[in-house]
Amino acid sequence: MPDRPVSVAGDGGGHDANAEDLFHERGDGGVKPTLLIGSRFDAYGAAQRLGCRLVVLDSQPPSGRHRDLLAGHEQVDLRGASETLVAAARRACRGQVPAAVIAMTEAAVLPAAALREAIGVPGCRLETARRCRDKRLMKR
Repeated sequence: MPDRPVSVAGDGGGHDANAEDLFHERGDGGVKPTLLIGSRFDAYGAAQRLGCRLVVLDSQPPSGRHRDLLAGHEQVDLRGASETLVAAARRACRGQVPAAVIAMTEAAVLPAAALREAIGVPGCRLETARRCRDKRLMKR
């Protein structure tokens, strides 16, 4: 298992992870999914090489050649309500809590933070993400 650091959208509170943190085992000995919010196709191959089970929430479906790299995908409006994202994540992850929720694009930072909070996954919280995205809040 790789031991090099992997960015997991830390909030400065010690939530960055090593690659092995993305391999939390389920009760049946399998690997928990790593949930990507938004798409960056180059990340799919890199995560696959690390041995991650990738699940993606995005507003667009994956292309055929990229679909084979995913353990699951759910097409959802990332600007939608938090409850909608949680329901989509549960379907895509087949009811499992993911090992990590990672924003793949700037537009995915707030939805990923809201989802992390809602399902109890460590990482950047919604208030921190809002302050990083909104310069007026950041300066308060």
